[in-house]
Amino acid sequence: MSNWYYSKDNQQHGPIGAEELKAKLGSELPADTLVWREGMANWSPARSVTELNFTPQQPMPQAASPMAGAATAEGVLNPYAAPTSNALDMQMVDYPLPFVKRANYGLLLGSWIGGVVLFLIGIVMMGVMSAESYGTPADDVSIPAVLLILLGLGIICFGAILSLIYVHRAWTVLQPAGASTTPGKAVGFLFIPLFNIYWTFVAYWKWAKEWNEAKPRYQSLQHAPQGSEGVFLGASICQCVGIVVSGVGFIQLILQLIGMKSMCEVINFAHEHSAEKGRF
Repeated sequence: MSNWYYSKDNQQHGPIGAEELKAKLGSELPADTLVWREGMANWSPARSVTELNFTPQQPMPQAASPMAGAATAEGVLNPYAAPTSNALDMQMVDYPLPFVKRANYGLLLGSWIGGVVLFLIGIVMMGVMSAESYGTPADDVSIPAVLLILLGLGIICFGAILSLIYVHRAWTVLQPAGASTTPGKAVGFLFIPLFNIYWTFVAYWKWAKEWNEAKPRYQSLQHAPQGSEGVFLGASICQCVGIVVSGVGFIQLILQLIGMKSMCEVINFAHEHSAEKGRF
């Protein structure tokens, strides 16, 4: 069941279930009440949302819109005008932050660094031991090195999975602002060969860009962390260059980990300020 939010007296209320919202719309809320749920690009009047098919019991005065409106000919703000890029700089309604679990940047960073270090130590050990082990069976020489290599790869895989989980949470946080893609697509398309080279720009850089564009439009996001647009863009470019230039992939990993810090900060901000936090 979807969690719905609605505007009343220039304040955001919710989340509530669809049936409860329908009951309110049939009694205490007017048909022009602005509503929103995850998956909707923007706040919309209840009467235009097909999922909320209802018949008001009596005429109700129009509620003030939570969206910033355009100016009328008399210079008075029209609260019912559709939001545009030229609308007021800030929405009157708070940003409906979805609930997401916290992100642990230290764990993410440690897993990548630890995994790479163990992997490299294993590679070096294998080379050194192979050079010094005259007359020793190859299997006896390589077992410790192979174990370190496998352990390093396992920890790196854990870090990669954790990164994808955080990408999913970050796009979940962005959904109320009319995100250009869904959390599932943001992660899933990264597994498509060749296409994922392009999709890295979307999953990371475009997320930061859209989040930074959404922040100034909402009062409650004024103190939210910034997304690292430049860092993610640099990491994505390095990934493309790394296909033909060896060694650039290491730079890409460093930039990616630096950018992930801002993504984790946004996730944790949403966790702390989510309207649904008290429900978990």
